[in-house]
Amino acid sequence: MSLLNLFKAAPKVAVKLPTTKEDAVAYANGAKATYSSTYNTYMESVESLDKAVRAIANIASMAKFKVSKEVNSELKPYKIKNVDFLYNVNDQDSANDLIGMMFASIFAQGAAIIIPEINKKTKMYNFFAYDVSRFKINATENSIISSFEYTSEGGNIVIFKPEDLIYIAPRLLPNNLVYATSRLKPLQDMLQLQADIMGQTTQYYASGGKNSAIISPKEPMGAEKAQQLTSAFNDFLKTPATKTLYINTEVDVTSMSNVQSPLQVMQALTIINQQIIQQFGIPEYIFGNYQGYVNDAAVKTAARVFFQVHMKPVFKSVSYQWTRYFRNTMGLRDAIVDFNFDDIEILEDSLEVKIENATKLYKLGVVSMNEARVDCERKPLEYEAADRHMVPSYLTGQYPVSIEQFDETLDKLFASNPVNTPVSTGATGGADNQALVTDSTGGPGNLAK
Repeated sequence: MSLLNLFKAAPKVAVKLPTTKEDAVAYANGAKATYSSTYNTYMESVESLDKAVRAIANIASMAKFKVSKEVNSELKPYKIKNVDFLYNVNDQDSANDLIGMMFASIFAQGAAIIIPEINKKTKMYNFFAYDVSRFKINATENSIISSFEYTSEGGNIVIFKPEDLIYIAPRLLPNNLVYATSRLKPLQDMLQLQADIMGQTTQYYASGGKNSAIISPKEPMGAEKAQQLTSAFNDFLKTPATKTLYINTEVDVTSMSNVQSPLQVMQALTIINQQIIQQFGIPEYIFGNYQGYVNDAAVKTAARVFFQVHMKPVFKSVSYQWTRYFRNTMGLRDAIVDFNFDDIEILEDSLEVKIENATKLYKLGVVSMNEARVDCERKPLEYEAADRHMVPSYLTGQYPVSIEQFDETLDKLFASNPVNTPVSTGATGGADNQALVTDSTGGPGNLAK
């Protein structure tokens, strides 16, 4: 009995292997992707997604924590004895590592959770980034968070009050404290099946693309005969070279294959990965594709737009939650936690642009010579004059006048160069610059004669 007859009544399924000449030609010319090609494309999409999250984390890690307080409407550095954001943010990570982990968690899982702890020996605050997936959020009927429930790898459960940790979750709905938008949530659920999919794919192609089946005998069958039939079917399904199975008992065979093969699942995952990468908004040149970036200015513009649109708003959310913890839990009511972006090079201008801008600002008196030198990555000069701001030349003419010594400089100029009265001529007067008395003009009062 041929296999074709056994499966004659089974539902139609998608063709998995090039069993016809047309299929073989399609695979050869690229119209259909082979398993190897599809798998490589899928893995490239996974690597690109990983690279996207790492790129975001790396860019964010170049920022620096900055704690300030407002004094007379001006922000001043706030030194806190038991917090060290420079070196000892915790016993394991640097402050840069912590910022990078926060952003990786926010972009990959939709939220970040920081657990502050006080070191018993040093009495310093330590801040640790925890895996968000291990937390369960308990909320009231009004969607107000009541507690965070953490399950450790060993199964231990720890309950945290909302005020005892820093929870960062940029949301689409600001009134819903539980709902955090995760770009990767749909993908994460599917990737949990990745190992099984790969195993299923390997078995599927190792068997020559044969489907699983359910065998239903027409007549009752003894255990021994049923075992023989099962073994025969298993051997047939596992052996790629076998094309025909002979059975001397009438049975019904139902195919158990889904229309979507493991290969098609990988194609679907690839599309999801690509869509998520697009949601990140990362410039293509970060992945090595410089098409469309014709010069350095285009690269800089793309990087800045990405930072301003996708990363800076997240920094604002992070800043707000850290500030809330410092004020409400640590008792530092006037503290403001923010970030310094000076070390993020993608936001910097080229040296030529810096010099051009500094020159304009110096000529307008907006910055001093030393401030302009710092902007141009040069050391300040140790001269008092280099710290002065010059009045624009179109206001003072050829004489250089600083704002700091404006009145003093003008007094000296007028003292050394008094305004002289023009010498009397036939058309001008004397000391009071009045016209001379002539036949047509009068005297000092300029009255007619």
